[in-house]
Amino acid sequence: MSALPVNLKKILPFIWPLLLLAGLLGVKYTLDQQGGAGARVYAQHCASCHMDDGSGLRGVVPALDRSEYVKKVGPELICLIRNGISDTLSLRENGYRWPMPANPKISAQEMTSLVNFLGKKGSSSHSDLSFQQVSAALEDCK
Repeated sequence: MSALPVNLKKILPFIWPLLLLAGLLGVKYTLDQQGGAGARVYAQHCASCHMDDGSGLRGVVPALDRSEYVKKVGPELICLIRNGISDTLSLRENGYRWPMPANPKISAQEMTSLVNFLGKKGSSSHSDLSFQQVSAALEDCK
């Protein structure tokens, strides 16, 4: 004896893919709400040097989890990410001489997600920057 009604058996092969898709969309929404978009941009553009956890490479690449630049998310950080740096970067007592490449192809939306992701990692009191604030900062970087 079957536990499923005959009509349900006929439509079940068509329903489960829709349920799976709905579940995956729900996971994507949850990740985006918890910094997923920013985490993805970070993984794509930053993690290869600053490491997945933001710890950097001592004496070569600054750690982001303790960086003054990250703690004060704003135009200075946005322009640093956009334009990179080829000069010595002094953080606390360390002078980092390794250049940071520019990231001119990061869109304003991606930059918004990224700086808000970094800000939340750097400070529990971080207030998200709006897309408009980040866009204006990017215009001023040029």
